[in-house]
Amino acid sequence: KYFEFHELIPSDDMPKIYNSVDIVILASQYDPFGITPAEGMACEKAVIVSNKSGVKDIIESGVNGIVCDLSEFEKNIEYLIRNEKIRKKMGKLARKTLVKKVSMEKFIDSHKKIYWDLAKKI
Repeated sequence: KYFEFHELIPSDDMPKIYNSVDIVILASQYDPFGITPAEGMACEKAVIVSNKSGVKDIIESGVNGIVCDLSEFEKNIEYLIRNEKIRKKMGKLARKTLVKKVSMEKFIDSHKKIYWDLAKKI
């Protein structure tokens, strides 16, 4: 009733998928930075991620998403299902956070700094 599982979905179809759901979940035991929750955040979706995920670094748990241990996923999913107003507010704040912290400009600026710092050492 609450979940849909999909095989590989073409990239062009992903915004439609994200906009059809209420919550985006990344229940990984480890990943450097999960693109799935970032894409969900871009679509103003509440996200729940593992405290072992790299994307946890841009999430303030309880504000713009939820970061938790895998053993707490069930209760947090239920919490967001039952609290539509909180879920939608989290989604809006998630998008604002993503734009602020993970924009292309930030990505380019951080790489420029790395290259300039390396060039100074040569």
